[in-house]
Amino acid sequence: MERIRLFFFQSFHVMHPSITPLDKHRFLLYIMSNRIGILTISDSATADPTVDKSGKYIAERFTELGNSTIKISAIVPDDKDAISDFITTWTHTNDVDLIISTGGTGYSPRDITPDVISPLLQRQAPGFVHAILGSSPKAVLSRPVAGIRGNTLIITLPGSLRAVSECLDAILANDLLNHALKLLKGENSRKLHSLPNEGFDISAHSHRQTEGGQTHEHHHHHHHHHEHAGHTIPKPRTVGDLDERSKQGAISQRPRKSLYPIITLEEAYNLIFSNLSTLPVEMHKVDASLRGHVLAERVLSNHDIPRSPSSNVDGYAVKSSLAAGTYKVVHSLNHSIREPVPDGYIYRINTGAPLPVGADAVIMVEDTQLHSEVEPEQEKEGDAREEKEVTTLAQVDPGENVRQRGSDVQEGAVVLDKGDVIGNTGGDIGALAFVGRRLVSVYRKPVVAILSTGNELLDLDEGTGRDDSWTGWDTNRPTLKGVLESRGYTVVDLGIIQDSMDAHEAALKEGFLKADVVITTGGSSMGTTDLLKPVIEQRLHGEILFGRVKVKPGKPTIFAEIPCDNPPFKPLFGLPGNPASALVTFYLFVLPALRILGGYPKDKCRLPHVKARLGDRMPLDPRPEYHRAYVWPDLKDGVLTARSTGGQRSSRAISLSGANALIALPSRDGKETRALEPGDMVEAILIDF
Repeated sequence: MERIRLFFFQSFHVMHPSITPLDKHRFLLYIMSNRIGILTISDSATADPTVDKSGKYIAERFTELGNSTIKISAIVPDDKDAISDFITTWTHTNDVDLIISTGGTGYSPRDITPDVISPLLQRQAPGFVHAILGSSPKAVLSRPVAGIRGNTLIITLPGSLRAVSECLDAILANDLLNHALKLLKGENSRKLHSLPNEGFDISAHSHRQTEGGQTHEHHHHHHHHHEHAGHTIPKPRTVGDLDERSKQGAISQRPRKSLYPIITLEEAYNLIFSNLSTLPVEMHKVDASLRGHVLAERVLSNHDIPRSPSSNVDGYAVKSSLAAGTYKVVHSLNHSIREPVPDGYIYRINTGAPLPVGADAVIMVEDTQLHSEVEPEQEKEGDAREEKEVTTLAQVDPGENVRQRGSDVQEGAVVLDKGDVIGNTGGDIGALAFVGRRLVSVYRKPVVAILSTGNELLDLDEGTGRDDSWTGWDTNRPTLKGVLESRGYTVVDLGIIQDSMDAHEAALKEGFLKADVVITTGGSSMGTTDLLKPVIEQRLHGEILFGRVKVKPGKPTIFAEIPCDNPPFKPLFGLPGNPASALVTFYLFVLPALRILGGYPKDKCRLPHVKARLGDRMPLDPRPEYHRAYVWPDLKDGVLTARSTGGQRSSRAISLSGANALIALPSRDGKETRALEPGDMVEAILIDF
């Protein structure tokens, strides 16, 4: 063991001679500890997580070993897609060395765990299966599987606490499981040392901690390298460090033409869609914050609704054979629904309440008359002026005013499907609550970091705007934060970043530590202080997938991928600094990307397009243009009509006010038409609907 430690330590030190003792300790922990993922597969535990005893027990057992870390845990229903999504996501991110599942290994129709996991395994591990089957006589009633997917060992255990305890005793005996994980990780370590020693690692950052009024900084440098399908080694188009060139008076020698090819909008979409994938699946409480999430499971009803015949109206439950007449009244406080109503009585009932045994119809309260009341001396406290006898005025048919068992939702019926987006109308959340779901499996929404660049900007929360060096309020951060939070995204506000390579680098590293996506505004064009592209390529060793798009506004939009620790790459969008350009390109490029990450089906990632009739003249540009407009239905004929919000200069932020659509104006290249006129039909992208 010590020789193994020494080998890793020496190799790491050669690669990183400037590491601190804390870095060495963290690296050894990374190499030597086992990262565990625990997946509880149970319909009942999904509905009520407190019943998950086995998952908690597994976590306790591995924690007690001292060489393991519970990296992640989750509870999913006995659903093929939900189980598969968790396994593939956890193994794809290479975040865990071992996945232990509990539940769903038996013989009942809902026990599908081995049937789902077996096809996902790339190599079998039959030794652990034999160990589990030999752990107790009752183990033959389970169907365990074990194997390897990617760099992760996967073992399925039964659901009962006693069986889990016996199985863990078997697979942990003689340190065999730990030895198997060492073999898997040893293979990965050799690969680690064969990779080139270059690239940006997001975990090279500064930790600041305040104790007793003193601030301590600890700098950690860890270089983990990842293969990324479809990527070649990035070839920087920027040369040298702009800070150094500026000091040497070389600004005049900067490129006068962009080194990035201009691409079409569709080409940009293809690059975004082909380089992004959904974030991991998580369990989410069914409440208002579920809006905008995408389901990662098919939600089925676990029972009939209603569970027994119930009333559709306020009235009296009766046998349909009961003729009109006068009857004594009982109700839920003095008569159990499990007992038949005595002859000569009727049962008072409220809408939605279950019928008592023997009743098969409900007569509406409107079809009755009060005959007599309970005398005051016979009344109990709280029963003031209670009904004693009621006269029914009609006879009802069998089943009249009755909701039959399962008439609303039958057991096993699909309530919502995988890929459904939880809307803002309340209907989807209501449907989940209606069938009693407290938790559902969803794709995690991305956390978004935003920043603005430029020495000339002033934060709304700071200063007065009277400084001679100040030229404008920072409009983009409040704008983007507002639209992101209104759509349910968590925002990390990194503030205004000064025009230096170091400031850009530090802010972007912080952003990628805290968020899944970073959005910058400004610094993406050809100015002397437009530093984003060189920082991406030279400091962060990222790849700029496109740097110019043939759209107006938004030509200098950037889409890049930055190498990180986990996942291997994270996206960056560099939006133009002009406020109108920033918001238009957010809707065109960033929002579809966020939807991809959040699990939206690809056909729902872009905003909806509708046909609209122009109400104003709109000039055409050599580039396709997205004109800010307000769209509403004409009261005369119902046709959607679009009117401009005014001047469309990209710096004119007030053109965004009142806009609920972007009018997709075609390029005038090769056309005699110089403008579209009122009455022309156009395509409108709805940004607020």
